[in-house]
Amino acid sequence: MTGLTIDHGGAIAVDPDVLRDVAHRIDAVASRYDDARSAIMRAHRIIVDTPGFSEHVDTVGLWASGEHVARLRSECQETAESTLLMADAYEYVELRAEAEMLAQTDPSTAQRLTRRADRLAASDERISKMADDLVAEWRARRFEGLTGNLVTPALYDHVFGTAALVGAFSGFGKVLPGERLQGTADPVTVSPVKTSSPQGAPSGLAGALRRMPGAVGAQVAVEKYSFADGTTKFVAYLEGTQSVAWGGAQPWDSKSNAELYTGKRSASYQATIEALEGGGAAGR
Repeated sequence: MTGLTIDHGGAIAVDPDVLRDVAHRIDAVASRYDDARSAIMRAHRIIVDTPGFSEHVDTVGLWASGEHVARLRSECQETAESTLLMADAYEYVELRAEAEMLAQTDPSTAQRLTRRADRLAASDERISKMADDLVAEWRARRFEGLTGNLVTPALYDHVFGTAALVGAFSGFGKVLPGERLQGTADPVTVSPVKTSSPQGAPSGLAGALRRMPGAVGAQVAVEKYSFADGTTKFVAYLEGTQSVAWGGAQPWDSKSNAELYTGKRSASYQATIEALEGGGAAGR
């Protein structure tokens, strides 16, 4: 796992290693069923081979019990094998997702994760198909947990639900390569809140989320990465929507969302640009 845990909503975290541990435990139960069936069959043989013994024992029922235990053993083994396959599928999805996330900030790690995912998929042709099914199910259920506002559900549930569906299916909000946002953003004021010196780029999704701005009043975190060949890269971490209001002092509001969905420059976009420039990315 990446260290990130999602325990409710439309996406639930599944730890492949925990699944594998469960599979091994199930397989151990299957071996105990093997022992139980062997004991039943030995008892059946002794009873049948002993003159007069079978008159006092339901040997047919005893034999049927052995066959039933054999079926349980087979079901356990199939469940263990299926669970191991599912663990591989979840790990494959996780590796691909983490590789995609790190493609811009840590290309070498992203490539390494992609190779691991490719090797995993090559080990069983069913893995990539199962992974596609998992992602498809996630896409169908990803907005679960978005609604259910406890304060004013009649208003916000409809607002958030509609916005999510529009964003997912309309094509709005996508900025394709070469495209530029139009118009002029509302004016914003950006000033430094806190400075720090991380030891390096985040090593995974959980690490990246921990880089989100946490200081009081901070909404954009800018990191500069310097490489041995003299090149530099900048990464901005944003908290996202902070208010459902329309305009005002908070740039990350509903107005900014609507403007970005329709291809216009927003106050949140302008604040991000100015924060990057303030962090040293001006002119890059």
